Amino acid sequence: MLANQYNNHALTDEELLNLATEMEGHPDNVAPALLGGLVISTVREGKVYCQKVALSETLDFVTFIPPYESSTSEARQLLPDLYPKADVVHNISRVALLVSCLMTENYHNVSESLEDKLHEPYRKDTIPDYAPIKALKQLPDIYGSFISGAGPTMIALAHVTTETKHMLSRQFSHLNIRYLTVNNQGYYWE
Repeated sequence: MLANQYNNHALTDEELLNLATEMEGHPDNVAPALLGGLVISTVREGKVYCQKVALSETLDFVTFIPPYESSTSEARQLLPDLYPKADVVHNISRVALLVSCLMTENYHNVSESLEDKLHEPYRKDTIPDYAPIKALKQLPDIYGSFISGAGPTMIALAHVTTETKHMLSRQFSHLNIRYLTVNNQGYYWE
């Protein structure tokens, strides 16, 4: 992007997205970084197809970062080669529900939408704080949580109060907790 900036924007955002996706291998991280917001994307024959959804800028993404890292390739090895059809259907319906909750800012079904059957059951035992972080959905200002990528970082969707921040810092003092906000703009130059 910096090279593109110095070359008077020789590449369009679409070309940047395709190039970054080719370098990364998938658009999952680069598309939201470039475009901002929630970006739903897929790739076909080297071309990225994506749809951006603006999110409420009052929504908090509470990240729970442990003092250790895990290997993505090792985390992938924990996953089965095949899944039961019912588990796949379960997750597809939950993804649709989550997108609807985020688009409408109606968060009461977020917890249900984050109930995963495709990767969390296989990876949760590698994350010591998995169960207590998942249990945070019982708090009125935390809607649900999930493993970020292959882990071990977890993220909770919330509208966090000061009181909850204090409680989290006490309960999870061994973790690096960050409160991230929505960026609907994507990358920009100052």
